[in-house]
Amino acid sequence: MHLCLAVEREANPLHLAPSASATSTVALGAALAAALMPWSGFGPADFAMRHPGGSLGHRLLDGAGDVA
Repeated sequence: MHLCLAVEREANPLHLAPSASATSTVALGAALAAALMPWSGFGPADFAMRHPGGSLGHRLLDGAGDVA
């Protein structure tokens, strides 16, 4: 499968640094991840285990007794 993310020009004035192409790549990655999560069985516990340092990971891992 080939997914084309052709960007004619970047958004910054010099057209050098990736801006539009980076944004479109992130959007495609997020859409693919969201679409595949139900198929793969990936759930909140899996997310928490892979992102334990983030605030969402903490909320998913911490129980009511863990909150000070």
